[in-house]
Amino acid sequence: MKIKLFIVEDSLVIRSILKRMFQDESDIEVVGEASKVKDAIEGINSLRPDVVTLDVILPDGSGLDVLKKFANSGIPFIMLSSSTTEGAQVTVDALNYGAFDYVPKINPPLGVINVRDDLLRKIRAAYLAKGKIRVKPCPECLPLKKPVVKLEKRVANKAVAIIASTGAPPQIRKVVSELDSNFDASLIIIQHMPVGFTKVFAESLNTICPFPVSEAEEGQSLFANTGVVAKGGFHLRIKSDKSIYLDDKTEAYFGLRPAGDMTLETLAPVFREKLLVVVMTGMGSDGTNGAKIVKSFGGKVYAEDESSCVVFGMPGSIIRANLHDRIVSLSDMPNAIMEFVEN
Repeated sequence: MKIKLFIVEDSLVIRSILKRMFQDESDIEVVGEASKVKDAIEGINSLRPDVVTLDVILPDGSGLDVLKKFANSGIPFIMLSSSTTEGAQVTVDALNYGAFDYVPKINPPLGVINVRDDLLRKIRAAYLAKGKIRVKPCPECLPLKKPVVKLEKRVANKAVAIIASTGAPPQIRKVVSELDSNFDASLIIIQHMPVGFTKVFAESLNTICPFPVSEAEEGQSLFANTGVVAKGGFHLRIKSDKSIYLDDKTEAYFGLRPAGDMTLETLAPVFREKLLVVVMTGMGSDGTNGAKIVKSFGGKVYAEDESSCVVFGMPGSIIRANLHDRIVSLSDMPNAIMEFVEN
């Protein structure tokens, strides 16, 4: 059984490159293509593909316009993202709405060839997740920001680190929007994203979280009642005085920068038993090696339950290694985090 793939792409050159790219793959068949929103919606409706690659910026709209039309279809969409400010904003919006994942276009059109392996891996993973994808309707995707309770700034005594990847942006939005305004800990979010995208993602979280969330900055202290998102292109590290340093000298870790493992190895000795690590949906095993260090210092590790994961890779790796203190469903995650913070 071949994966039926539909390509939505404005550029004729990139569409041609993508089709040639997939010709040699015995398990993938391109069943259709479109360059505009209207044609994409009609084509996807008639051909019912297994997976769609979706250009972020289209001549008559954006990929988000296409995505919203298939809210209950279960079809996974992989965004093909430009690195422009507009491209990053639409990509993060699409991920918040429930797009499966994205692949950045690097130096298009020919540079698209360099992301071949990443794109193929995500197409196959998306196919396995077909049926679990649910695009979020607007009210759920963009809940109103809760009133922020202004508290005196002080360096945190506790920390909660969320490590996540594929399928996680809407899940993270749900979690942070349901945390208490009196969050007596520092929240550190490591979501696998490149430069530019993490700033937009942090800004989107700040609109719904009851306490401030921003992209991490060099020298910033980890304050209670404050959240930071690891900056794309850097590993987020923590000094002994609980301040952040952004490491762009250490190589990408299994292709990732930021990587959760690299953050945890510096967080664990600073916060010790007052550190909670939450590993959520995502491909691969980021967080597992770091969790071993966290456990050695007395910290806690929660893994997301398979039933609510889009991709069970990262939480599954934690559970197989027997590093979890709890297995928690997405719906219970905010309460589980608050129990740790308050006790």
